[in-house]
Amino acid sequence: MDLTADTTGVHILTPAAGDGGDRTSFGHADRGTAQLTCAG
Repeated sequence: MDLTADTTGVHILTPAAGDGGDRTSFGHADRGTAQLTCAG
């Protein structure tokens, strides 16, 4: 899946994951092979 975002003016990009709305402290996030590509 491709995701495109306008990051104009961004100096720090921090990947984050929430609790998914279930308010449990036992969740986890798997970013797999996430990649950030800059174009332009």
